[in-house]
Amino acid sequence: MNIVERMGKIGESVYSFLGKDSFKLLSLSLLSTRTIPRGVSDRLSRLIRFKIHPMFFWSSGFFKTSIMNFFKEVATSREEQMNFIHSSRKVSEASFRGSVENGSFVPPTILKAPVIFFPEFSTVLSMRDSDMILADIRSVLEEPEFSVEMNSFASISDEERERANESYGVDIVANELKYKWDGIMGIAIHELSPDIIKKCDISFWRRFTTLNYPSSQLDNNDSLMRYVRQNQSKIMEAPNLANEWLKYLRITIPELPSIPRSWDR
Repeated sequence: MNIVERMGKIGESVYSFLGKDSFKLLSLSLLSTRTIPRGVSDRLSRLIRFKIHPMFFWSSGFFKTSIMNFFKEVATSREEQMNFIHSSRKVSEASFRGSVENGSFVPPTILKAPVIFFPEFSTVLSMRDSDMILADIRSVLEEPEFSVEMNSFASISDEERERANESYGVDIVANELKYKWDGIMGIAIHELSPDIIKKCDISFWRRFTTLNYPSSQLDNNDSLMRYVRQNQSKIMEAPNLANEWLKYLRITIPELPSIPRSWDR
């Protein structure tokens, strides 16, 4: 049984068909971070990537956040240096632009790991001022280099700029921030109103691979809810496959901090 099928079984053991399909999609997403087509040279492999950015799209209250967090627990080690997945409930401008606090640069959330989950992405889509965040996401996913200008960056000292470059792989010149990102972004949403559809053009949705369940399959599904309640204790018993994932992804522990910098397109 390959790693994708094994992960599917683990997800299914707690969250039934939702967990099985979700874990398989998330597993394929992880594998896509290192997928290189046969016959492609090392030089071209930097330019060719088959990225799978997963999107969970079904009714609220049916474990989207819990499934993403459970996947992270199974696929990564409790040791910080082995965590190649980061999950953030909050999505804001700082998630992509970073910020400055007391003269220190705080890196964008997406530079914390090669794989980022935003399980509460629906909150962004419902915000009135979400246009700027969505524009940043498009830029991060589509452009070889993300850049943004903010007045707060101008106050950063030369020493702090150097530290930010060494620690996070970002370049801060005057009031402009630049960095390269070639990771995986997973999001979860529970509704698509006409206003939301207008905010996100087709190029945005095409960047994601959607796992979708109609409301008719989930609403009033007592057997699903009963199954999850009966099996939630298995979360604590689930195996940790971090070492196997590191083998599959060809990532060694000392390399992890430099991954966001080294993944040039």
